[in-house]
Formats: sequence, structure tokens, C-alpha cells
Amino acid sequence: METKLELDLIRGTYSASWALEILSTLLNDKIIPHQRRLFAYEERGEHDASNSLQRIAELQADLARVRAFLAQAQREDVEITIESQVKAVKVNERRASKRA
Repeated sequence: METKLELDLIRGTYSASWALEILSTLLNDKIIPHQRRLFAYEERGEHDASNSLQRIAELQADLARVRAFLAQAQREDVEITIESQVKAVKVNERRASKRA
């Protein structure tokens, strides 16, 4: 049984506008689950939403940095190389087996 997974999520050279679309979509897709979790916490009256609030703020700041960087790249008319790897490692196999 594999205990880790590695994959190339993004690999290539893109126009600045295409790179902006790729990275904006990726970051927005990361923000949405945190917003849903935050909404669920509020609906249930739970107060421990600090992790989601912090992560949303971090991702929104990253999105702003991406937009600024790629706006400059568009003005310079340069291409952008993106390399993004994902590594997932099982850390507690007993927990996973209890859910099954």
C-alpha cells in the first residue's frame, strides 16, 4: 500500500494572462472550502473558525501578490513558467481505517 503521493499539478510556460487565470482559479478554489466551513461554523453557532479565517486571509494575500506579479509580467510582455508539485503523505493510517 502506498503511503505517499506525488504529482505535478502545474508544469509549463504560459502567457501572463493564462498564468493569471490558472493561478487565480487555483487560489479561489482553495478559498471556497474555507468560506463554506466558516459559513457552517456561523450557522451552527460555533466559534472556532480562527483557522479558516486565517487561511482565507493568507490565500487572499497570495492572490493579490499573484495579480500584481502577473500584471507586471503582462506589461513587460513576458511568459511565465510555473512549477507546482503536490506531495501527500499518510500520517495516521489507523484513523483512515476507522472511517471505513
